[in-house]
Amino acid sequence: MKNKTYTLHIDNGHAWLEVPMVDLMHLGLSLKSFSKHSYTHVTDLFVPTVYLEEDMDLDVFMTKAIAKGWKVKFKESYTDGDSIVRSYSTNRDGELTFDKYIQQRRDNAA
Repeated sequence: MKNKTYTLHIDNGHAWLEVPMVDLMHLGLSLKSFSKHSYTHVTDLFVPTVYLEEDMDLDVFMTKAIAKGWKVKFKESYTDGDSIVRSYSTNRDGELTFDKYIQQRRDNAA
């Protein structure tokens, strides 16, 4: 069993779970598994990350994580006003950016 803790970003209107792309890949998920209401971003530490929206996409992730035996905990981060997550690329807009980023990383590693 894996113990995982993820940040749940919450603002006045919505919430998103911050999940590194590598964790989604370990669960057999990709960006296409999620709606356009989630966001993508490469963190300051160069980690491709998906911010899963709370209404649909979070459930897809949790279902897979539980089936895989992961114990998932949330660390809540509140923002008064709009969360910075809203400024990131939406999932469908970010798909091309992510694909380019991952390909660049592969090319640089070769």
